[in-house]
Amino acid sequence: MESSKDNRNLHDRSENQYLSAEEIRMLKSSGATGNEIMTKLVENSSTFHLRTKLSQEKYLKKKKQRYLCVFTVRPFTARVLIDMQCALGRYKSTSLRYDSVVQMLLHANVHAACTVLLAETFSGLLSQAILERLGPRSLGGRLIQFYHGTSPPRLELPNIAEYAKTYAVQFSDVTSLLLTGKLARDHRAASPPTGHVRPLQIDDSLRCCEEEEDGGKEVVVPESSPSPPRAKVPRIEDEQSTLDLHSKPAGADSSPQTLPHAGRRRGRLARLNLTPVELAAAKATALKNRLAELDEARKILCPTEAEASSDLSDRPDCLIVAIRFYPVDITLLLMQFLPPGRPFVVHSHLLAPLVDLYNILKRRGSCAHLTLFDSWLRPIQVLPNRTHPEMKMTSGCGGFLLRGYTVQRLEDDNVLYSQASIAVSARQLFAEGLINYSNTLPVSCTE
Repeated sequence: MESSKDNRNLHDRSENQYLSAEEIRMLKSSGATGNEIMTKLVENSSTFHLRTKLSQEKYLKKKKQRYLCVFTVRPFTARVLIDMQCALGRYKSTSLRYDSVVQMLLHANVHAACTVLLAETFSGLLSQAILERLGPRSLGGRLIQFYHGTSPPRLELPNIAEYAKTYAVQFSDVTSLLLTGKLARDHRAASPPTGHVRPLQIDDSLRCCEEEEDGGKEVVVPESSPSPPRAKVPRIEDEQSTLDLHSKPAGADSSPQTLPHAGRRRGRLARLNLTPVELAAAKATALKNRLAELDEARKILCPTEAEASSDLSDRPDCLIVAIRFYPVDITLLLMQFLPPGRPFVVHSHLLAPLVDLYNILKRRGSCAHLTLFDSWLRPIQVLPNRTHPEMKMTSGCGGFLLRGYTVQRLEDDNVLYSQASIAVSARQLFAEGLINYSNTLPVSCTE
């Protein structure tokens, strides 16, 4: 194929292509393939042979994208998912790029067979990246997710049972764990299962079972009662029915026929092809498994003196916080679960919250090697004789990162880092006014 030495005589004009748009449409309608159309375009181009070799390759590449259906099958990994989400612009406002994720995993020292504490609000992307680093379940790695809301993010992983063990703990139970060493009763009884079992299937079965058992009952508030009975914390699907129940006067009928989701629940019960007895057994089994998982998570986070090991080998190895909320309160609370000498990394798309956290940690003296930095990415094109930075740079930065290592303060008791010492350290946070008892839930950075 002939080529020119330079493109000085090229002019961008429509007359350079002898093939008209109507003729191209006729070729498409006649069933011509993409390669045939590209051959026609090259033959009818008056300037193709005047282009340089590189310019000809760019011309063909542009026509391939337009007339050929080219796709690439790539493995299902966290790197591919993050690249796809960034290309769609979904995480542009939060500055989460794959280079930021890699630096978080690096500075947190996430490796096979370690125990990771994670708080994230990116639909499980970081969870998947961590599980890939932890390796198969046989190595003994563990991931404890702290989530905000009614259920943890669903992990869309193939063969998830082969990955490391995953535990899910609500943010609202962190304070209870720190101060009392126990999970809240409502959470133990009503929290959904982890990602190893599909949450909606268990939840739907349990709610169907509860409706069959309580379908004919009425809710009546006695006149002497100073306030109506406390209702169960509603789930997403129960929100409308709970609002309807509270909007009725005391003593009104609240049978399932008046609830908007009753028909759909009965339909799900019919599709499951299970009797109420079988559903009750499934409910008991799911609740038993959930309580066992929560007890395992409690032993990892804040064991008693008898459960704690002297070498801290069964304790958390690192902490990663990447949330859209104000990270100071959450990070200070979750750091109480880390024994001394363990790394932690906090990611935020804003600099000011991390500056606040940096100043607090520096003043308290509970951390060492504190470093606050940002992530900058510059893609490089690597091709023969034309290696250079890409023309279209990645806009913005990859967010800001704060990393460091926990240390034991001089005023802390020199005992095993167990439930008692964790409670003492947590009470100091409240005594210093860094955290309020009434505000232990995540708060948006924009508030």
